[in-house]
Amino acid sequence: MAPNMLTSNPLPIGSGIRWHGVVYWAEDPRHGTHSLLVGRSVFWPSVPLMPKAAMNRQSEPEPRNSEMGQSMAFEGYLTPPEIAQLMREAVDSDLISSTRALQLNGIPKGFALGLPRVQDDLTQFNLDLVRINEVERLADGQVPIVQFLRNSALQLRLRGRPQAEGFERAANEIGNRTQGIPPLPSPEAVREVVRQEAIIGVDDMVDFNFLLKGGTIGGSVARLRVPRFENGSQVKIANGAPWLMNGTAWVISPRLILTNYHVASARLADEPAASADDFALQASNSIADFHFDAQASVPTAIANVEVAAFSKGLDFALLRLESDPGLPAFEIYPQKIVFASTSYLSVNIIQHPNGRPNASRCETT
Repeated sequence: MAPNMLTSNPLPIGSGIRWHGVVYWAEDPRHGTHSLLVGRSVFWPSVPLMPKAAMNRQSEPEPRNSEMGQSMAFEGYLTPPEIAQLMREAVDSDLISSTRALQLNGIPKGFALGLPRVQDDLTQFNLDLVRINEVERLADGQVPIVQFLRNSALQLRLRGRPQAEGFERAANEIGNRTQGIPPLPSPEAVREVVRQEAIIGVDDMVDFNFLLKGGTIGGSVARLRVPRFENGSQVKIANGAPWLMNGTAWVISPRLILTNYHVASARLADEPAASADDFALQASNSIADFHFDAQASVPTAIANVEVAAFSKGLDFALLRLESDPGLPAFEIYPQKIVFASTSYLSVNIIQHPNGRPNASRCETT
């Protein structure tokens, strides 16, 4: 599409599509269609023109800011080329024709209802993807683009479509980054892959009572909400609510809970860790939500008052609760775990993934 073939008109302010500050409508006389240009690169070629009235129904999200007036522009987790690739996969897999309510499942209704509505499926999916990607996180700490991508991957998995992998990969990468989780090592660096080893014939059956104990101790797993501070000032999102990092914490004594350092640090994976002063402020203003076992649950919220101990290198933080939740504590395994070439260790997981209700996975090898 040559520049001299384009008749460009600026999009109206509040279109909900914002990348690098310059966005244009562009007409392509060869096809009688329109394209969205981002800066000077094509965002999605040959897409019918969206009704401008529909696009004007939703204003741009404001940048997050601190109480000191500091502003930090947020331009989305997915880049324009990544969005274009996901759009191609959505079209190739016929994902765009799936029920929109399933794509928005798990995203707070108040936010979902505010998304613009248009008539054709292609434009609707494109607009939802772009608009949701522009939102850094919601008032409850949820990053909506992660849920949207996971919902898309699930619909594709149910249809047996290989494009599910691309949506899952994007969801996992953004989910890990927004939770401050470092990138995983390359598969080539993993011993089991390099040596092509296999663990076969291991009896990992457990007593039935093991499940009952898991149900009991699961109540001692809390969702942790950590507010972000920068230079002593609390960071806010567009609507004035606190910027929150969601994570998981475990009761290990009547008033002590254990979490990861990267959760209490409340920073993205590619950002520097919080300063010592900000880290202390974040920990002492965090909230532990117990009994958050379903989306409709009303959790028991207990504030933390201080950091009892932490280690960035070992990735842990020990926080002191304001009061005793009256829940059983996890037992600490006292012995050092030593791995050999034939080691086999089952890991049972109970956590609040990305701040969602309590979930578990048993005997993960």
